[in-house]
Amino acid sequence: MVEGFVDVAGVDEVPERDPLGVQAHGYRVALFRTAEGFSALWSRCPHAGGPLDEGYVKDGVVACPWHGSMFRVDDGECLAGPATEGAQAFDVEVTGGRILVGPPPPGMEPPPPSLFDLTGG
Repeated sequence: MVEGFVDVAGVDEVPERDPLGVQAHGYRVALFRTAEGFSALWSRCPHAGGPLDEGYVKDGVVACPWHGSMFRVDDGECLAGPATEGAQAFDVEVTGGRILVGPPPPGMEPPPPSLFDLTGG
């Protein structure tokens, strides 16, 4: 296994059009299947903590299901608000049919907790 990376899913587990929510490094992460392979973003939208792993994906862009902010799935760049910053992207490796997610960059703060987390739901 690649140092610092964690095994989160098999390549066959990630749907072609929908994100897959997994746990990596203590956070919920949204995995995406792209034309180039796989990508991963922190699942919490930087705007209000909405679950990006429940978002709508089209043409390499995920829309947050809560308020519609849009992010490029390959690098997390914010393409439309109300979010004003991008979603944190993770490095992804594929080894032996398994998807491995790298650690967040040093010094990165996790996105805000979602309302779901705050209510214990």
